This record gives sequence, C-alpha cells and structure tokens, in this order.
Amino acid sequence: MAVAVPFGILLGFSKMARDLFGSWVTIGLMTPSLVFIILSYTALGLNELAAVIAAALAVVWVLTINIWESAKAVDIKLVQMARVFKVSTPRIVQRVILPQLAAPLMASARFGLGLIWKMVLFVELIGRSNGIGYQIEYYYQLFDLGRVLEYTVFFVAIMLLIEVALLGGLERRLFRWRPTARMT
Repeated sequence: MAVAVPFGILLGFSKMARDLFGSWVTIGLMTPSLVFIILSYTALGLNELAAVIAAALAVVWVLTINIWESAKAVDIKLVQMARVFKVSTPRIVQRVILPQLAAPLMASARFGLGLIWKMVLFVELIGRSNGIGYQIEYYYQLFDLGRVLEYTVFFVAIMLLIEVALLGGLERRLFRWRPTARMT
C-alpha cells in the first residue's frame, strides 16, 4: 500500500506519469507471480528480504491499478473549486482527494492484505525453510491432512484477527460519520 497508493494516485492525476509508467504497470500486472518469486530469490538469495520483495512485487501492481482507477473517478470539479479558493496542493490532497478515495483505499487494503498473505504462503512454500507456507507443504508431503488443516485454520484465524481488529477498527474510525445501512 505504501507504494501502490502514491503511485496509483500519481497515475490517476498525471498524464505524464501515465505515459511514462502506465505500460510498465500493465506489464507488472500481467507478469506471473512465480516469475517475481524466482527473480527475487535468484537476485537476493533464499532469505527474508527476498521473500518480502517477491510477495510485494506480486501484489503491488494489482493494488496500483485499483487505486489508479479510483483516482480517475475523483470529482475533479471539487479540486478545481479548491484551486479557485487558492487552497494549497497538500491541503487539496488531504481534504478533497483522500476523502473521495477513502472507501476504495479501504477496499484495496482488504484485498491487498488477503492477496499478500496468500503470496507469503506461496513464497514460503517455494523458497523458505520456515513459516506457515513451509509447514503446510511439509505436512502435505507427509500426507498429514490434520496438520495441514491445523496450520490453515491458524493462518485464517490470524487473518481474521487482523481484518476485524485492525482494518475493521480503522474503517469504523474513518467512516464514523456515515450512517450504517440496515437490511430489512
């Protein structure tokens, strides 16, 4: 998210950025995740840094495209009005653009979190000798379905905790102004 948010916003608002980097984002999006993992491990070795970079490279393109498309949907008339009132660019970003992007950013955060954790399991499975991905593969090789399911449930429980506690809390705080929808 730290890379995808500013990059996606830049692509959404700058024709020059789109001309320079738009095709590269599409290429990154179309490149198989396995290629990023292999290139990362080959260049950096079988270590934690390579695993983190491989997982991030596999996900950042999807999030960048999502944020890029969301930035294109920002109401530009509100930005123009702020400029007429001589509001500074950082203030426009803070008060006009980011509030319009809050919901898509939360959706991207949720999507990215799920995707990055799946990639971490895949990265651990391929090139690490520890971690949940490695453990799942290890017990799969032993045909121990009980242990595979045990690690899977543990993994899902951690993800659920992060979703409810971290992202749910952040969402409640960011959107406390809006009424909750009730289904009848």
